[in-house]
Amino acid sequence: MSGLNKMQVQINERELVFTRMFDAPRELVWEAWTKEEHLLKWWGPHGFTNKDCSVDLKAGGSLKITMMRSGEDYPCHLNFFEIVPLKRFVWTDKANASDKLGSDGAPPGSSITVLFEDFENKTKVTMILTYGSNEERDQDISRGDVEGWAEMFEKLDDLLKG
Repeated sequence: MSGLNKMQVQINERELVFTRMFDAPRELVWEAWTKEEHLLKWWGPHGFTNKDCSVDLKAGGSLKITMMRSGEDYPCHLNFFEIVPLKRFVWTDKANASDKLGSDGAPPGSSITVLFEDFENKTKVTMILTYGSNEERDQDISRGDVEGWAEMFEKLDDLLKG
């Protein structure tokens, strides 16, 4: 998978850490993560499209986006806990029991920190997923989340190259 070749993945105690370099200024990468019109274009692994998106970018706000694949809706609802413009945000990711998530059930919840850093005229994005246990982390790995995020970062990279 080409997306995995460009993304570093580290498995730590109760964590997954993804790091990828983007050949774009930090302001542009930040906007791609925080503006509805950009998220609609890249959010979700290959084979998914998005039908709606809303972002309330503040502590206590949320990101809601509905991914679609094969006529099925896959809603995502992320709650922001911390926003430091152009530097980082922290959200929680927890599926609702009513969401259509396939036969394997809802994924475990996690806290996700996304860091944005200038690095040699590029932007380094580090995403840290923190779980309640190693078992929850391993469940996400077995669901294909590493590959899914690699594909999403690949789509983001394509968007940034525009």
